[in-house]
Amino acid sequence: MSCIRRPRLHPRSIPFFRPWVVLLLSVLVLTRADGAPILSSLEPRSGPPGATVTIQGTDLSQVYAVTFGGVPADFSVLSATRLIAIVPKHVLSGPVIVESRTGNASSPTHFLAPPRVLRVRPARAAPGTTILIEGANFGNATHVYLGTTPIDFQRTSSSQIFAVLPNATTNAQLAVVSSVGFGLSPSPYAITGPAPIVDAFEPALGPPGSGFHVFGANLENVSQVFLGSVAASFLRTAIDQLEVTVPATALTGPLVLRGSLGSVTSSVPYVVTRAPVIRQFAPTLGRPGTAVLIEGINFEDLLGASVNGKSVSGIASAAPGQIQITIPEGATSGPLRVTNRFGTGTSTNSFTLATGPLILDFDPPFGAAGSPVRIEGINFSGLTGPAAVRFGSRPAASYAVTADTQIQAVVPEGFAEGLIVVSNRSGASTSSVPFLVTGRAPFVTSIEPASGPPGTVVKITGINLDAATAVRFNGQIAAGVEITAPTQLFAMAPAGVTTGPLIVSSPRGSSSNRWVFSGLPRMGPLVKRIAIAGEEVLVRGTNFSGATSLRLGELELVFTLSSTNELRFVLPATALRGSLTLETDAGIHTLPESLGVAPTVAGFDPLFGPAGSLVTLTGSGFGEVSAVLLGEVAADFAARAPDRLEMRVPAGATNGVLTVRTPDGTARSTNVFIVTGTSDLRTRVEFPGAPVAPGNMFEWWITVTNAGPLAASRVGLTNTFPTSVQIDSVASAWPVVKLANRVEVALGVMTNGQSATVRLRGTAPRSGYFTNTARAFGFELDPFPINNVSHARAVVLSETDRTLMLHRGVGTASRVVVTWPQSGLPLQLETTADLVSPILWLPVTTGIIPSEGRFVFTNTTAGRERYFRLTLPPDSANIP
Repeated sequence: MSCIRRPRLHPRSIPFFRPWVVLLLSVLVLTRADGAPILSSLEPRSGPPGATVTIQGTDLSQVYAVTFGGVPADFSVLSATRLIAIVPKHVLSGPVIVESRTGNASSPTHFLAPPRVLRVRPARAAPGTTILIEGANFGNATHVYLGTTPIDFQRTSSSQIFAVLPNATTNAQLAVVSSVGFGLSPSPYAITGPAPIVDAFEPALGPPGSGFHVFGANLENVSQVFLGSVAASFLRTAIDQLEVTVPATALTGPLVLRGSLGSVTSSVPYVVTRAPVIRQFAPTLGRPGTAVLIEGINFEDLLGASVNGKSVSGIASAAPGQIQITIPEGATSGPLRVTNRFGTGTSTNSFTLATGPLILDFDPPFGAAGSPVRIEGINFSGLTGPAAVRFGSRPAASYAVTADTQIQAVVPEGFAEGLIVVSNRSGASTSSVPFLVTGRAPFVTSIEPASGPPGTVVKITGINLDAATAVRFNGQIAAGVEITAPTQLFAMAPAGVTTGPLIVSSPRGSSSNRWVFSGLPRMGPLVKRIAIAGEEVLVRGTNFSGATSLRLGELELVFTLSSTNELRFVLPATALRGSLTLETDAGIHTLPESLGVAPTVAGFDPLFGPAGSLVTLTGSGFGEVSAVLLGEVAADFAARAPDRLEMRVPAGATNGVLTVRTPDGTARSTNVFIVTGTSDLRTRVEFPGAPVAPGNMFEWWITVTNAGPLAASRVGLTNTFPTSVQIDSVASAWPVVKLANRVEVALGVMTNGQSATVRLRGTAPRSGYFTNTARAFGFELDPFPINNVSHARAVVLSETDRTLMLHRGVGTASRVVVTWPQSGLPLQLETTADLVSPILWLPVTTGIIPSEGRFVFTNTTAGRERYFRLTLPPDSANIP
């Protein structure tokens, strides 16, 4: 709106307007006329974009426009004393002004808008650097934060704040806070080290004595600038910018910035050149004799210029950094070159020599049959015959070559749409875009702005607009029209304007509906005020086209547009009670009423537990929980997320469903929570087999029993054994985790009297006892924890370790020596006099001597013969 003045309204287009009313709308009202509105209050006096504000006053029934700080707002007149307005998308703090057919009125107090941060300069910097925050509504800013860290600032205007970065190491968003809200930077602010940073310099080349701009960060403390190794003079022209002068003796090289906090060298060199440099030229095509303007640098003391190697006869200086040459006869298409004593500069693109006609443009791009069209280009001389200028396949009604670069042609009858063609003996040229025949009806080529609230003045540009009798916004007659030229008129958006085609009508016909004016979005009352997660919610209203965002509180929603006046979304599990905010390309609206989210209980974990235990509930709508009950007993609780809360099983509670209450409803669990008490878990481990040889498979059998009196929950079993044991398999009906020297089994819930058995199969590399310690545990209190643990030994014994060796004693025939290996097992040497049943084996308790890794027993050979054997204790595998 800033580029469009509010015109006088045309009485011809508004039959109900009288001339004296039009006059009132075109002049500044200095005193209140009879019936002019008066504003008495705003409620609220501050708020974010999209919020609804109630405006009280008198004589408001004829209001056709409302602005907040000069920004047009959507509104609805409710009565002669009250209207509601929607805070506009880019609201500015300031007076609220209403405009009516009987005069204008301003609010007695200013409306305060929350801060809005648009840009931060420099884009990154080190702690301690002064940065510039640009935006709007900074007039009553009270704090500035980097993340959660407050920072010092100075407000220089309602749109500028200077702030000093704190000692921070983490990137975070900048926040400007006022008494009515806050505004965040578009992205997290980047914290750098203290050294200067060079992002770019412009231009990237130049001669000694020229200047160039350096863009970067941390430039406050720069005290020296070098181009290569030569010191250069500089000036700090902005918070993130330096202006450097190329030294007289400088050569091409990197740019170096030095300061008290570090230095930096540019990654690309600055090119010092005294040779000409061609930046651009125009036109880029033509024929011999065409004048070409070349822009660049180092155009002093030129020695010559050429077109694809063909020298030009003269060079004219048009302005500093500009020269003009004339394309010579005999030149061909190719690059332009300019030379001085330091070298030659060559253009990056070529000049094109055209011998035949060439259409560059035409104006206007549309018109009625019989209307004139100006065609611009080159080589238009020598056109003969009526077909030299054609609209599509139809020759122009007439044409005149007014210059070698211009033709005035008349659109022929019967032509509708097509390309313009110009031809002569040297060739033909076709326009790049078609010409459109519009007829005598109004034809609209642009509207500005293309969206806005009631009262917005829209500039309409086109042709045949001087005969307009009506302008309609999606079928509604404009609140006012002023025709300023055959190609331009102004129309005011009517009250209640909705999104749709903007049509200009006249006795000769109406314009097409290709131009759409968008009204500001407005949501109506909720069809359903409380919903549950997973439910589809319908929202009706107006002007939903171009919707870009829908939020419930701060939660972004995924939505689909059913029409320009209807949208739908599925309420997510993380939703909480809040207001809906719809944002479109044209504006923003927040519903004053809230959408409630009814709670649901999807499940809970664990399913069992004693008093005092923690239970996690999952579901939705847990934002404003007022009570959680187990059966009829209230429980302590804490909502951890919109879809998760925790409660403690209350003392005195019995088995029952879980109930969650909120202002939006009550939800109950499907399953019953089981309140548990004490449970006696008993563990037994057995090694059921005989001793096995190293490397052979052995088994442990582990049994856990719940001896009651109540169920046990979260029951687990751990088996711990030496790391040298290799567990090859676990037979279990429950989840198992195998670790280096441990096997864990999750047994879950065990009812009173229930047992669970797990079998481990493994091997050991050597002889010995290998003990498995099994421990059962549960969530409930165990009255006898001593029987939670049990041990069993796997007995591994090699053939060698259980073999006796006999030989005669050294130096005597009356002694025999019995030996066997020291295996680490409690092998018992036993003896008997005969092998006749019943055999009586007696332990040898004396005379056994360890020697060099073996046990030695010496026996006399006198008397009867004797027999010896090695045995293990009968219960050596099980440990009491």
